[in-house]
Parts: sequence; C-alpha cells; structure tokens
Amino acid sequence: MVIGIDEEETRPGVRRRSALFRFTTDDGETIETVSSAQTWPGPKVGAPIAITYDPERPWDAERTGVLVFKLCLMPFTFALGVFFIVLTAQELL
Repeated sequence: MVIGIDEEETRPGVRRRSALFRFTTDDGETIETVSSAQTWPGPKVGAPIAITYDPERPWDAERTGVLVFKLCLMPFTFALGVFFIVLTAQELL
C-alpha cells in the first residue's frame, strides 16, 4: 500500500516524486521503501499497489513492472544517446 509520496528537489524547480510504500513479507516482516519509478503526480496515498521482492533482500522491493519497463526502455535510451553523439560529432568535424 502507498503510504506517502517521497518528494525530492533534484535541481531548482524540478521535483522528483516516488511512491513510498509498505508491505509485509511472507515471513511477517513489515518493510517500508521508496520506488525507483519517478512519476507525476504519483499514486494516491492509500492505493494498493503490486510489488515484487526477493525474499533474501526484501528492502530492495519494487513496484511490479518497473524493472521490466526500465530494461525495455534502456536500449532505446542508449540508441538515442548514440544518435545525438553522432550528430554532435558530425557538426564538430
């Protein structure tokens, strides 16, 4: 369940909002952690969310789908970065 929104100012005028959530492991341990997903305006406090965690490291829990989304997005981000580097190199030469 979302118990709050973690807001952090990354630079003047730019805020990062991530879900702060609490869950109970299969062993009965209660864990509170912050999602690495940055969203605006973010999930509502009190909203139930699906999470995934490794029983050996429950403090590294994440919202279900966030890691898969980041892995899928990574090649496109890398390709875009290479594209801009090539364009910049062409301009400089």
